Amino acid sequence: MKRLLSVIIILGLCVSGCGRRESRHKLALLPEYRNSAEANYNVGATLASNEKYEEALPYLKRSLELDPNYFKAYNALGLIEARKDKMQEAAAYFLKAIKISDEYPDAHYNLGICMLHLGNAERGLSELQRTVELDPHYPAALFALASQYNRTGQKELAQKYYEASLKEEPDNPQALLSLGWIYYEKNAISQAIDRIKLALQYAPDYAEAYFRLGSIYQYQNINAKAEELYLKAIEKDPRLKDAYLNLADLYANDNKAEKAKYYYKAALALDSSNQYVQKKLEQLKTVKESNP
Repeated sequence: MKRLLSVIIILGLCVSGCGRRESRHKLALLPEYRNSAEANYNVGATLASNEKYEEALPYLKRSLELDPNYFKAYNALGLIEARKDKMQEAAAYFLKAIKISDEYPDAHYNLGICMLHLGNAERGLSELQRTVELDPHYPAALFALASQYNRTGQKELAQKYYEASLKEEPDNPQALLSLGWIYYEKNAISQAIDRIKLALQYAPDYAEAYFRLGSIYQYQNINAKAEELYLKAIEKDPRLKDAYLNLADLYANDNKAEKAKYYYKAALALDSSNQYVQKKLEQLKTVKESNP
């Protein structure tokens, strides 16, 4: 019984320039720039990107006092609200930015992520699509679209957008893992293995990638390799209970009862209500080790 983890979607919001690589703004605000909306915004946005939200607020608000149409400041204020988990308030700021400049991709992207967090998938997808219409090379939006389509089972669209995001950011381990798993589900095993191995090259501590690769090898009955990968996944994340379960199943199927018991018990310690594990442990009470 192989258990397959769902890919955890980590979607970040963007202060400015998520679709492009930009240098950080300097914090210094010279006297001659104190009445500049852009200069105040630059300082506030930099402080916000460094999680100094309370310090950022006066600069961003001053920017809007100087120029009420400075849409980037609204976007940055929305980001601060989102980081406080105030998604409704954040969305309102992103909408203000879009109302002033409908061609500002960062605000559309941030509003899209906000809508997904608020459970409005239709609006979220619409805003993400608008982002890539404005900037077809916006990696965060391409990845977010792929992840949402993958979550809802639209695998062809997910594959399309994962591939597009990887053209922009080829070292994104989450995209590589997710694309690899789509290939696995299509029975394109060698392509799946190649993508997941590449994910591990970029992220050697990526426990879920070891787990998934182990699942593929177990499916192919290459149990020694699967065992090695499950153990690596547990080493990287000792709370990855599905790795314990798959490893215990592997040992049980190979008549290694004591090892199976050990890993079933470890899985049960992480999830005491798991009836499958309880049943397997009960069955193993009368099983003797035949292949130590």
